[in-house]
Amino acid sequence: MAKLAYLVLLILVPVFFPAVSYGSEESLRGRLLGSRSVEALYSIDDYLTVVSGKEAGPIEAELKSICPEGLKIDGDGAVCGELFETRRLEGPKGSGKTFYIVLNAAPQPFVYRNSLPSLNELPAPANGMRLREGYKSVDLLQYMSALCKIENGTPEIVVSKRYGRTVRLTKVGGIEAFNYFLYSGEGKDPWYFACHGDQKFVIEKDYTYSPKDEMKLFYYQNRGLEGIDFVKEEGMSLERNTEDFARMMSSVF
Repeated sequence: MAKLAYLVLLILVPVFFPAVSYGSEESLRGRLLGSRSVEALYSIDDYLTVVSGKEAGPIEAELKSICPEGLKIDGDGAVCGELFETRRLEGPKGSGKTFYIVLNAAPQPFVYRNSLPSLNELPAPANGMRLREGYKSVDLLQYMSALCKIENGTPEIVVSKRYGRTVRLTKVGGIEAFNYFLYSGEGKDPWYFACHGDQKFVIEKDYTYSPKDEMKLFYYQNRGLEGIDFVKEEGMSLERNTEDFARMMSSVF
């Protein structure tokens, strides 16, 4: 699959891309947002978008209609020239959903469509409050990302990763963060979402003894990842990552 230079993984830093053009003046996210085949849309960062629906065919058809150069299919992935690349993945067992992760070459507007209220109506929790929103974990990831976007912040995500019998808190980027929240975000292991912006905050998920237990989520202002013992995902760049999309995707899924 074609290389996209300087992929930003959940780190919102300015990057200069060549001018790109779709089949209309709308952004890729704008086109997908207006599609009937897309049931939910998530903005992971400026460049990574995730859409889901009941069937893969209608979403793939929508992506083909957006691509003026013709979408080139390669297994579960596809490339639209220098505009975007995408990869299909099945949702969690029993969800009945198909997901597409889309990596765009140009920054996209921060929009979403899921169970959350609109960005200008999104409530911020009170300091020290336990969250009882009842969101699915991927919607919760979007909620936290939206709160951080409001604060003009940079997100940092730390999740529990298993290395054999060892579990280590690991800092991960956008693709792996969504993958974790999709499949493991509601499990028993802890995770952290920190935001460094106009208002610094962290949302913590405490350890539970059973994945069936209710998630214990807490919101703290003026705190980040200080005091959290974690490692950085091998190969993850905090500024720019020059690995190609296919290699990153294969390392995650």
